[in-house]
Amino acid sequence: MKILFVQKMNGISGSELYMLQIMPELKKRGYDVEMLILYPTPGTNNGRYISYLAEHGIPTHQIYNHHALSPFLYFKIIKVLNRGNYDLVQTNLIHADIWLSLIKCFGKWKMKLVSGKHGFDTKYQAKYGFDLRHIRRYSYYWVEKLACKFINYNITISKALYTVFTSGGIVPASRVRNIYYGLTLSAPVDQSEHTPVPEGPYVLITGRLLEVKGHRYLLEAWKKVHLVCPELKLLIAGDGLLRNELENLAKSSGLEESITFSGMCEIRIHWWSSHNSR
Repeated sequence: MKILFVQKMNGISGSELYMLQIMPELKKRGYDVEMLILYPTPGTNNGRYISYLAEHGIPTHQIYNHHALSPFLYFKIIKVLNRGNYDLVQTNLIHADIWLSLIKCFGKWKMKLVSGKHGFDTKYQAKYGFDLRHIRRYSYYWVEKLACKFINYNITISKALYTVFTSGGIVPASRVRNIYYGLTLSAPVDQSEHTPVPEGPYVLITGRLLEVKGHRYLLEAWKKVHLVCPELKLLIAGDGLLRNELENLAKSSGLEESITFSGMCEIRIHWWSSHNSR
């Protein structure tokens, strides 16, 4: 079986790490796997991703220098699909969902299309979380709902996201399944610097610094934690659009000595269990 993974991307985050784990494993199991990257400008942060796939014998196609809604994308993606003659195409995130569902609708209606749902509209979730009462007011909902009409099957990566797509009426439950991200004991690709952990006891939170992740609430709560346990430190690992704002919030709250923003990093944690001490 020949499979093409498609995503708009420029760098490695959650959905990209998912593919870096699943594609080499599929290759080991005898599947023929390829990757198609879409991005409006040259993907300067995709180098490590592409080289890692190449190390595992997985070719990558790249389409750059087109606006997200450029009609030229239609013909360039079609060209890749015709040349590859794929048995299955998996899209990841809404941009790839839109384009491949359009291509299936207007040119390749026999194409088997699977969509990986890694999240929902961050603006909506920042405002309403998983409250679905207002979901139909957002264009994201209608675009995803339209795309899902042409997608053969969908995969969500969390139960909450599964509920959004099914209870929200975006896709019937019969055409979606929840499959959690896998866990590995070693990182599939090292893209960052090592960072030391704070001295003494600390709390670690990992994830992109986006509104939907709720870091603001954590910083508000940390004011109270710091009053009770001034020796306890908070290590925030990850990067994102809110980093400067969160750093300023920590500083204005007098917490800059208690909170460390490490950015995108690899953290190596060692511990000594009671079992090992025997």
